[in-house]
Amino acid sequence: MVASMSFAETFSQETVGDVWVYDRATDPRFDPILRVWGDGTDSYNKNGYPPGEEFSHSYLMFDLSGVASGDYFVTSATLKLRMRPATYTLDAARANPLEARALGTSWNESTWDYNAGNPNPEPVRFGIGDLSNYSQTGEWDMTIDLLGGTGFEASFNQALNSNGTIAIALTSSILVQGQGGAPYRFYSRDFGLPGSAPKLDLTFTPVPEPGTMAALALAGLMFRRRRS
Repeated sequence: MVASMSFAETFSQETVGDVWVYDRATDPRFDPILRVWGDGTDSYNKNGYPPGEEFSHSYLMFDLSGVASGDYFVTSATLKLRMRPATYTLDAARANPLEARALGTSWNESTWDYNAGNPNPEPVRFGIGDLSNYSQTGEWDMTIDLLGGTGFEASFNQALNSNGTIAIALTSSILVQGQGGAPYRFYSRDFGLPGSAPKLDLTFTPVPEPGTMAALALAGLMFRRRRS
């Protein structure tokens, strides 16, 4: 849903597609739990897709067709995940954060095939998971500030002016059981409990024509933001 508020517009949507990317996943399209781990050093296979047994990713897709094409300043961008109780230590999570990375959109949940030519997570890292709510005793919410790293605004604008969808790869170098660790686990859209699916929340502002009153007002707003 998109709403106007002064200069700003907002967007809030749960995933329209999400898959567990692992070569031994039994039901990657409809598994209610998504899982992420790495090899203890890297969070994705830098040699390209497929990731292989040492890596497990989660791919998320969001539909931006309700937003008009154009160029925007993104002023806030947050991905929210409903996490399963942690079976990894807080120190392990700090050393091996859950990452949100840029991802191509040449995949679809309904036709997912692990062995097809799917996109690999990209080096561009939008942000990492906030561990403020970390819990080993109950479910907890993790947020990822997608403006905490690099590239999200460019990816957002590119998506709006191409096929209207944006994808995010969730990756981590954290080890799995058998290697002395445990994976990140969180709910997919197929879990079915309201509010449990991965959710994208955005606030953004159209880039105004140079020299207009809107451009001057926005410049003042951005200047105040930089000084605060």
